[in-house]
Amino acid sequence: MAIRKWCVKFAVGPPEELPIRPIVNAAPSRHNWRSFGTAGPTPSRVTRHPPPPAVPPRRADARSRPARPRRPEPRPTGAPRNRALVWFRRDLRDFDNAALCHALCDAREVYCAFVFDRGILDALRSPVDRRVEFIRESLVELDTALRARGGALIVRYAFAREAIPQLAAELGVQTVYANRDYEPAACDRDAAVAHALADRGVAFRTCKDQVIFERDEILTQGGGPFSVFTPYKNAWLKALTPAHLQAHAVDGCAGALAVPSARIRGATPTLESMGFQSTDLGALGVRTGMSGGAALFADFGSRIDRYRDARDFPAAKGPSYLSVHLRFGTVSVRVLAAYAHQCSLQPDGAGAPNTLSTRTT
Repeated sequence: MAIRKWCVKFAVGPPEELPIRPIVNAAPSRHNWRSFGTAGPTPSRVTRHPPPPAVPPRRADARSRPARPRRPEPRPTGAPRNRALVWFRRDLRDFDNAALCHALCDAREVYCAFVFDRGILDALRSPVDRRVEFIRESLVELDTALRARGGALIVRYAFAREAIPQLAAELGVQTVYANRDYEPAACDRDAAVAHALADRGVAFRTCKDQVIFERDEILTQGGGPFSVFTPYKNAWLKALTPAHLQAHAVDGCAGALAVPSARIRGATPTLESMGFQSTDLGALGVRTGMSGGAALFADFGSRIDRYRDARDFPAAKGPSYLSVHLRFGTVSVRVLAAYAHQCSLQPDGAGAPNTLSTRTT
């Protein structure tokens, strides 16, 4: 399967109010995750997921320390917002999550929600879709993780443009937080949600989370977007600093997570209730959620040095197989990039620099 560029897939930074501007410097790419969708014949390399340790091994001869977790920003000097809602989308994890971190820092009560958006699902042709099952199983794990922290996950099957403003009203929140999405349809949806929330007196704040640099942060000397990847990659690596790889710490403020009432929380929709059917994820050995992403990351970390030489051979176990986990945010791009950067500074880390500049399927 084709190799796709990584550099445009990483991000950190503070939240900002909408309107959301479209990204101007991301090179066009093929969303290889789409081939993951409809069940059917699947390349054999998708099934090779040996059980690794929970985290990648850390080498003793590293010449640089891994990036430290980003501390939550202090609360504003004025009275903190009483309630906030975190709208999960392509960030299905309870750690190193920019929107979750900022919400926990800014509010006394933080609720969490995910919407199976009918604006997307209703257009899917097949009721047997691996992506939908992957998301649902990942949500079950995310809900369990949030409950362990003292919160819970609200999951709705509805049109997101309507469900989020309605849920904000039911919960009585003053702000809705979300991590930015850059696809045109997602930008239109977020703009519509922002307007609907504004009509109710609720703010909508978005955060950078799935890319390291976005929009106009990496430009040519003439101030325009790059049209050739290699110069863009070189500029990207030159601009990279340890601060860009710092994780958004959640543990310090997790006490602000709140549990909604049983009436609002409800139950996580089943595949059947949404018009879908179970797929062959289990038979393929595809592990979902944060635990599945951590397992693949640990496996890739043990062979990252061979990535440069093995990535182009379909019969070899060269790529990371993390594409779907990056797509739906069950792994953190900052954690992956920080580990690759650390390995690239070692004498035997020949393959790690390629990992920073390319993303494999």
